Amino acid sequence: MKRILLSIVILLAVGLPNIHAQLITDAGTHSFPDQSVTIAITGAEPGKLNFTMSFDLPSFKGETGTGKGHPMKLAPGKWAAQFVAPNQLWIFDGLGQVHLYERTINPSGFKASQSSIVPALLVEAPEELRTVISESPTLKKQTPKK
Repeated sequence: MKRILLSIVILLAVGLPNIHAQLITDAGTHSFPDQSVTIAITGAEPGKLNFTMSFDLPSFKGETGTGKGHPMKLAPGKWAAQFVAPNQLWIFDGLGQVHLYERTINPSGFKASQSSIVPALLVEAPEELRTVISESPTLKKQTPKK
């Protein structure tokens, strides 16, 4: 019993639930089969893209994102996205805003936030995405320090 408890404590300390994936910087379909999640980034213009995060779990199927017909305005070549398992999609638009799309468990559903309303997202973003944010000329002067 002690070994099981110790294993659980170690897994929690390592942060297993918050697995960070590599940065996404191009349109297309990005699959995360271990999480049963697919990120689709589509659009006809490089400065306006749709983001969709789809879940295909045995107990839950659904999607969240910018919505069809409502592309996000982006700075071509300066935006980046990052999936954080199990439920979050972080997007830096390259124009100074961070957007967070996430699946909520209780209550079951989805939630969207952006840094113009929740400025803390600028410092709560995953480390790899914060690096992109910190290199952005639009945010160098206004990014709060952690």
